[in-house]
Amino acid sequence: MNGHVIDEANYYSGISEYDASGVKISDDANDWNGSVGLDNAYAYPNPFKPGVGHTKITFVNLTARATIEIYKNPSTLVRRLEEIDGDGIFHWDTTDSSGGLLPSGIYHVKIVGSGSSGNAQTEGDIQISR
Repeated sequence: MNGHVIDEANYYSGISEYDASGVKISDDANDWNGSVGLDNAYAYPNPFKPGVGHTKITFVNLTARATIEIYKNPSTLVRRLEEIDGDGIFHWDTTDSSGGLLPSGIYHVKIVGSGSSGNAQTEGDIQISR
């Protein structure tokens, strides 16, 4: 699997890059890419495996204000998360909007961030293996 190693068991991958107007710039399956401050955004651990001790997925290198949307499929939003404390980090307990644990599967993630020079969007996939 191509991607960036967080540690020997965790990777992040599967991202498309968009400009501030929402136009896809590239498909780079090796990086979480974006512009206006999302160039280095990623989520870990990916895959998420509670059986080996994982308790949350952490999104890092976000803009000070960012919206993270988790989709089961392209049209089913299961959770919307907001980074608002300004530290560029968000910890998610892998629950849906009702508080239930999401089952095993591949989930699509869209991140929209705000920066001093505008907005950016980046997308990727995360895996939950319960």
